[in-house]
Amino acid sequence: MSLRGAEAPLFHGCSSFLVIAMLGMLTYGVLASNAHAQVTFDRLLNSTKEPQNWLTYSGDYSGRRFSTLDQINTSNARTLTAKWVYQTAATGKVETTPLVVDGILYATAQDDRAFALDARTGRPIWMYQRQLPGDIRPCCGRVNRGLAILGDKVFMARWMPT
Repeated sequence: MSLRGAEAPLFHGCSSFLVIAMLGMLTYGVLASNAHAQVTFDRLLNSTKEPQNWLTYSGDYSGRRFSTLDQINTSNARTLTAKWVYQTAATGKVETTPLVVDGILYATAQDDRAFALDARTGRPIWMYQRQLPGDIRPCCGRVNRGLAILGDKVFMARWMPT
């Protein structure tokens, strides 16, 4: 089932599209959600051949965090302006790198939030949030380190009470 287009839920209430995989390793679980495109192992291994996409945390397995796209360079970077802004509805730090797959931006925010946006317009496609216990006291804030993608699933490690 695609999460793209008019049939896609906006914000809360998208639980019918989400599968919570209880793979608890100590205090973590995994969120798996339907993604629009098929991201195969081959695409991940050869992600440098798709510079328009950002398929892993560092862009590719080399960890360079570098794009070969050249539309933005040192001579025109100062002319950039924001085209859209997305409010995550969470306060605090964002310590993650979004994934971009075939025009869809997948990202996380504080408090176990994950969302998908149209990368060109910023239009929300879906948003997921799992309520965290009020009494947790993580050392460095209630941040999330991001997503992974494989096949038609988006994965997020999330807080699980012991």
